[in-house]
Amino acid sequence: DVVNGVKGKIDMIFLGALFNEGKFTFDETTNPEGGVRGLIDYNMPAANIATADTPWTEANIDTVDPFEDLSDLIAGAEDKVPVAKLLIAPSKLNYLLRCPKMRAAVYGTDKAAAPLTLQILNQFMESNSLPVFEKVTRKVNIKSGNTINSYSPVNAKNIVAVPAGK
Repeated sequence: DVVNGVKGKIDMIFLGALFNEGKFTFDETTNPEGGVRGLIDYNMPAANIATADTPWTEANIDTVDPFEDLSDLIAGAEDKVPVAKLLIAPSKLNYLLRCPKMRAAVYGTDKAAAPLTLQILNQFMESNSLPVFEKVTRKVNIKSGNTINSYSPVNAKNIVAVPAGK
């Protein structure tokens, strides 16, 4: 249990920083037993943070173009280092797979109503020399007194581009 607790805390800090623009906060939620409080800032350059022109929300799922946003993200990153994969939260992946313009990019307009799966999406990405998606579902149990709470360090609002190589 002790070793798993340490590994869980390391995963929480690492994934929390990856999915939160290079920052992790020790607060009442992430460290309820007290002690360390504050922000770890890994000083991610602002140039490494991309924002979609149109927010990916349920209200505009029919008009947003995730493939165009992802293409811009990958093109910007490829100027610096090749991207091996894209880490994504399950809820963001679900949105991406339901998005009509993403389905149209994969299937074309004649089959755009067909359901899109992660496997089909990744086959499409690979066939176009683009990085594949990897769903991240890590949950960490945090004990606060006699209560154990499940916590996800993955910020579902963000997608993380992982560079190729070491």
